[in-house]
Amino acid sequence: MMSCLFCVFLHTLYNMRKVTIYLFVKAGFMLVQSGNNRDRAIQLKNFAKHLIVRLKSNIVKVNKGGG
Repeated sequence: MMSCLFCVFLHTLYNMRKVTIYLFVKAGFMLVQSGNNRDRAIQLKNFAKHLIVRLKSNIVKVNKGGG
């Protein structure tokens, strides 16, 4: 069961690869633009949180059988 969930997670990452890459590039660009280290850390934390929430919601959709 656990390996199945992991496969779903990998599959989701693979399906979202364009979105994920875009988000990482966008976040990286934002980080380069902002000069302040504290702001940079906050942005990175928020971005990570956002990405995790998106992945979780996608995994739930896949597990329920939705697209």
